[in-house]
Amino acid sequence: MGGASHVQAPSGVQVLMSATKSTYVEEEGVYHFHMEHPVPAYLVALVAGDLQPADIGPRSRVWAEPCLLSMATSKLSGVVEQWLSAAERLYGPYMWGRYDIVFLPPSFPIVAMENPCLTFVISSILECDEFLVIDVIHEVAHSWFGNAVTNATWEEMWLSEGLATYAQRRITTETYGAAFTCLETAFRLDALHRQMKLLGEDSPVSKLQVKLEPGVNPSHLMNLFTYEKGYCFVYYLSQLCGDPQRFDDFLRAYVEKYKFTSVVAQDLLDSFLSFFPELKEQSVDCRAEVVMSLSKCYSSLLDSMNAEIRIRWLQIVVRNDYYPDLHRVRRFLESQMSRMYTIPLYEDLCTGALKSFALEVFYQTQGRLHPNLRRTIQQILTQGLGPSAEPSAEQGGAGAEAEGDVDTPALLLGDEAPSSAIALRDVNVSA
Repeated sequence: MGGASHVQAPSGVQVLMSATKSTYVEEEGVYHFHMEHPVPAYLVALVAGDLQPADIGPRSRVWAEPCLLSMATSKLSGVVEQWLSAAERLYGPYMWGRYDIVFLPPSFPIVAMENPCLTFVISSILECDEFLVIDVIHEVAHSWFGNAVTNATWEEMWLSEGLATYAQRRITTETYGAAFTCLETAFRLDALHRQMKLLGEDSPVSKLQVKLEPGVNPSHLMNLFTYEKGYCFVYYLSQLCGDPQRFDDFLRAYVEKYKFTSVVAQDLLDSFLSFFPELKEQSVDCRAEVVMSLSKCYSSLLDSMNAEIRIRWLQIVVRNDYYPDLHRVRRFLESQMSRMYTIPLYEDLCTGALKSFALEVFYQTQGRLHPNLRRTIQQILTQGLGPSAEPSAEQGGAGAEAEGDVDTPALLLGDEAPSSAIALRDVNVSA
């Protein structure tokens, strides 16, 4: 939507809106706002209060209550223009005219909101330079990713937040260096892993593309998965093309093509493969071909490598259901009895189509496992299964030591195993 709004306010009350043009008719006490570009309804916002302005750059000013104005000005004067200029070099011209910032009282329920032309920020972040820098740069990045090109549904929210997080880190690399960006990224990814452990990988809100099924609250999508898992996937795409600057060129073209429209993930992926036809020719959108190529490079070298390296490759094998290398997974689990190696593999095996394979290997190796480890793996194996599938003593449960007496379907380990073309959206970016 785009258009005009008119707001009447008492004398002394300043009214601001996320609009490209604004005028004030003093004798009527009426503010007139106009947005010349189409924007989604969630980006329309208005604020009124005792707000005073101060310029901080050629196209930016801060608005704040009088007691906060000097602090806000001293911390942001000059730097916002640096961030805007860096973003323009990366992703094309800033298309919203002004970039102003309004600081709101601590009662404002979120840290910051990327409304076009006017970013809304909670005043408490003025107390910390680091958070101020990162949060405002993130909102600057939204001017391209989220405001100019918007996710069409809340299920696709990672398109706005993941791309904005990636762009934010490209801007900080340009302005503050790679070390700053690496430290901030590592901190946030660590928080992501902690949240994954807290909620579990099967949580409906942990998926990159969340399905808003009954029972899923859309407000819960504002979490680290949307931001950081989205960032991981965008970073994965940048690594596929092999050159961050070429990927910047792609994102610039993506914004130019879709600006002032709403998109879904497939639009991004189709544009990516069109921009990099050599990757399309390499079938990077087909997971089974990609993993096969990796296997030719790495699998033959695994036997001479240590367990730390082997488990990382085997987790990729398992997460991508790559059947030809499952015999290596079996051999690894038959020879490694440490929690640090067995637990991660069993957890990955039990999240997909390979649970029956995991049961088979467990029943054949459980006699060599420490009782505590055996019970832990049993718990992993029984999660999500019905009561009839729970290992019993006769089947080789915790009280049984015999091997090979279980009637579990064996999986084909050769080329007959099913393989199908998988879209890029299905790639497990944590692999």
